[in-house]
Amino acid sequence: MSCPKTKLISAYLDEELRSSDRAALETHLPGCAECGAALMDMRSLRAAFKSTDRHQAPYGFATR
Repeated sequence: MSCPKTKLISAYLDEELRSSDRAALETHLPGCAECGAALMDMRSLRAAFKSTDRHQAPYGFATR
């Protein structure tokens, strides 16, 4: 990835950016295909994780 702003995409999706950084990224996104693609990829990945089934770990899993 050559655009340095792609590293902000995850924080953007997690709503962890300051309002000024968020606004700057939102202004940047329409003009940067790389950041736009990274945003779409991360949104797709988040959706995939949200749609998976959750399972209870077996008893004693953490102590093995």
